[in-house]
Amino acid sequence: MTITDMSLSSLDSLALKKLRSEKSFYESETMKALAGISPVFQNLPPHILIGGTNGKGSTTALMEGILMASGHRVATFITPHLLHPRERIRIQGEDLPFGIFHEALRDMQESVPRLLQKGFRSPSFFEGMLYTLIWAARHFECTAMVIEAGLGGRRDATACLSPQATLITNISLDHAHILGETHEAIAQEKGTLYTIAQKKFYGGKEDPKNLFSEISGIQILSDSIPITIVSQGLEGQSGQFDWNGQSHRFRCPLLGSFQRENLQNAIALAFEIREKFGITPQSVVQGIRQIRHPFRMELLSKTPPLLIDGAHNADGLKKLLDSMNELLPNQKPVLFMGLKRTKSNQNLSFLSHGWDIEGVCLKGDSFLSPAGLKKQIPLRRVHCSLKSTLEAMHETLKIRPVVLCGSLYLVARFTRFWKRKNSGNKKIQKKT
Repeated sequence: MTITDMSLSSLDSLALKKLRSEKSFYESETMKALAGISPVFQNLPPHILIGGTNGKGSTTALMEGILMASGHRVATFITPHLLHPRERIRIQGEDLPFGIFHEALRDMQESVPRLLQKGFRSPSFFEGMLYTLIWAARHFECTAMVIEAGLGGRRDATACLSPQATLITNISLDHAHILGETHEAIAQEKGTLYTIAQKKFYGGKEDPKNLFSEISGIQILSDSIPITIVSQGLEGQSGQFDWNGQSHRFRCPLLGSFQRENLQNAIALAFEIREKFGITPQSVVQGIRQIRHPFRMELLSKTPPLLIDGAHNADGLKKLLDSMNELLPNQKPVLFMGLKRTKSNQNLSFLSHGWDIEGVCLKGDSFLSPAGLKKQIPLRRVHCSLKSTLEAMHETLKIRPVVLCGSLYLVARFTRFWKRKNSGNKKIQKKT
């Protein structure tokens, strides 16, 4: 067992597996109690909380870059992790060092006996990661934090915070078995993130009064700072935005037309909190240019195009396909898709209209079986290993672009395998 494994087991992973199917796992009372016990929660640096269904990770990464460019030392919390847990906590854009990660978890463990004495359970994995972020922010003397909420709502561990601003990017159907099976139910659940915020913002196109009927004072961001995309391609996109009557040009490495909404929300949010965080239009331009957000519309190979994207629900997949039509108008790609079992109740009928799809059904990570995937998606073939998936991609790339999607965990596992194979091929070429 490695030290990393020991750190994770210290969060009582066996109990966590038992709790995952229970609503008690998603309650925030334990984290609130921990905040009352541990001194690390005192005098937190100013922070922003970002929730929603789609786009919250990209918007969090954009705000991280903007705050760093504004001169802040920034601690960032992004979910989920894909290769190792330390990805969830970034300091100045870099994954948390291993020693600090382990030290933070040891510090949290010292508070667990008092939690149990008060009748609370041990912290869950997510709660442990959030504690680690806050501990690291104090350790590195950060002046700002950007925090991506988990599922969001009254059961989210982030309910222990007091953000200067909370943004909900949008509301779509996802995690219905926990949050509810309608837009309205999910909005009511996620909307409770607003109750802890000093300022409340919504990034979707709907009227927030219809979604969050019991919460007042929510400001719509979509029209506050107009942005225009001037050009886009496989190298990114460029555009301009207005800031107090002045036009400013920007360049963003993020691919996909769906990122326009995330850019809109990030720039508008930056404008609204500019005085509190010392943000200027120049720092917005610089911050957008230096964004780091792997596995989201990432280009692994340009010639021929091989892209990966973590889109995993109906709304996200529709936006991905729209982006493909714009980025590759004359080269319709073949989709390689895998879905987790928790996504099996989605309406994906739109995928049957003109898209060639090959299934990826890997062992582990709760992926749908070949039979289960075929019920959801019309498939040409099914691949049950990363090796066979890569071989089929190489065959397809001779004539058409390829996009891998359906699950962040799938694209992460594939990317690690793909890079390892490429690294091995380069070593062989050097020897010869």
